[in-house]
Amino acid sequence: WVAEAIEFSNAGPWMMMTNKCERFLHRRSSYRELQYISDGDNNGVIYYAGTSFGKHQWINPVLAKNITVTASSPNSRYTDPKALVSKNYQGTCFAGPRDEDGKKCSWWMVDIGQDHQLMCNYYTVRQDGSTAFMRSWVLQGSM
Repeated sequence: WVAEAIEFSNAGPWMMMTNKCERFLHRRSSYRELQYISDGDNNGVIYYAGTSFGKHQWINPVLAKNITVTASSPNSRYTDPKALVSKNYQGTCFAGPRDEDGKKCSWWMVDIGQDHQLMCNYYTVRQDGSTAFMRSWVLQGSM
């Protein structure tokens, strides 16, 4: 759907196809816009996954197996995948460093599943007030 959306936006104001404006034809699509309002709102992708994509009340999406969360460190009380996506604040959620290609790095991976794609306009990173907060990061995606 991302490729379709990009192609659609690049089509210009109209594209004539047999005397009809293709850009304005109704197409069935399963995309869902999650409108950012404020940090911690109930409109983000993690919250949406926790409602089984709008089907029921929120439960932790890791417990519901709607997303997979992986850290650069083995699972422990500090790298609990459920804590990273919890609605409750927990100050013990960080990934420890790991050697990759001779460099120390830490990372979290949130996999929203192969049936879902994300076009990101805004994102929020929640951190505790400790000295172990992130100082720099890269938001990456793959298809």
